[in-house]
Amino acid sequence: MSPKVLVTDLDGTLFFPKRHLSMIPKKNVEFLRKWVADGNRLVLNSSRGEYYAKKIYDRFGIPFDFIGCDGTYIRINGETVKEATFEPEPFKKLLAVLKRDFRPSVSIGSSKDYPILQSRAHNTLSGTFLYGLYELSQFVYREPCIRSDAFFYNEIEKGKMCKMMVCIGLSKKKQRLAYHLTQIFGKRYPEFQFFWMNQFIEITPKGCDKGTGLTFYLDYLGISKENVTVIGDSGNDISMFDAFYDQSYCMAHSPKEVRVHAKHVIRRVSDLEKLLYPSADSTHSPNETTKERNKR
Repeated sequence: MSPKVLVTDLDGTLFFPKRHLSMIPKKNVEFLRKWVADGNRLVLNSSRGEYYAKKIYDRFGIPFDFIGCDGTYIRINGETVKEATFEPEPFKKLLAVLKRDFRPSVSIGSSKDYPILQSRAHNTLSGTFLYGLYELSQFVYREPCIRSDAFFYNEIEKGKMCKMMVCIGLSKKKQRLAYHLTQIFGKRYPEFQFFWMNQFIEITPKGCDKGTGLTFYLDYLGISKENVTVIGDSGNDISMFDAFYDQSYCMAHSPKEVRVHAKHVIRRVSDLEKLLYPSADSTHSPNETTKERNKR
């Protein structure tokens, strides 16, 4: 019998509501422990990298597989089975256009080996200040960051960069601009994938997103699509919702533009327990939270 698989995003999903000391809310941890103890598989599908996967396992000890950096690499039972990175020359040309036309104050690149690489291409005080504030606000969620343009571009040349985040700005106007640019860039640069993340745009190599990463994972293990439940909250989760629509759950606090892609809406990851483990006298079912709620 094919095992059941629960696939969850991290930031805004498994980590919601944020616990700056304990990292994951207690009820979410208890639910995941029960899920794995019952012989089911747990997959963390995140834009985060390998550093974060190790950090979560060391803290909680719950076994899981990992789809990292928006589907650019996949680790199953501790073994890396897929890796994808940017081709250096096309990627450098894209970065040059972004720098020339939008002058992002914060740009963050990621590789599998190095959790976060930040390019301060303009060396602006505002970029330094904003990222410093961001780091201070993260507490237990903080990741190490290498702040060096030379190192950043060296990783690109060596073909190690697999994901990029570009901050268009912090205002609501900039958030709307980031949303529209994601659509425009997707058509203009077909060799890349673009995802909207509020004021950020995430970029990965073509064919790398959470949905295709999860499909690869299931094919690799021979697991049926019908046995998969997915949950997320942001623009980079849309590919996962679209590919696994019938058992897709979006967080209630997500933007409407994201919620409309999922079939169900829930408030907490732990809410899945009563839906996936309904009691005999329970009136709850996964179909109670339908796409209609997304449109409210």
